[in-house]
Amino acid sequence: MHILHVEDNPGDLVLCREALARADFECQTHQARDAESAMDFLSKRGEHKGAPDVDLVLLDLNLVGSSGHDVLFWLREQPRFRELPVVVLTSSARQKDVHRAVDNGATNYCVKPRELRQFVQFVEQITTSWVCEDH
Repeated sequence: MHILHVEDNPGDLVLCREALARADFECQTHQARDAESAMDFLSKRGEHKGAPDVDLVLLDLNLVGSSGHDVLFWLREQPRFRELPVVVLTSSARQKDVHRAVDNGATNYCVKPRELRQFVQFVEQITTSWVCEDH
């Protein structure tokens, strides 16, 4: 299984990686620190020509430059990504962001857990809820 984690906060990247390890979930996590890099990775453009297909996108909304909303909108406009699970994982609990993400096709919307234990529970939830069992 391949997960693309679109996140510009290094601490949150480490926390997610540690949670995946503790949840004992076998996967390869790939990182994109901004919207452009995420779209390049998914499209296999530029330095990401040999990138694997991803099974799940964890998407922060608050990115430097273009927002995660832009990535989500772009994904749902691409026929090959319309069914790709995208879990918004962000610090924003604003209803405006929740509604916009859901309206643009987010599979789910989660506010980032701050503690490792909660993050592990989140990872276990996404791996059983939104990931195909054949991976």
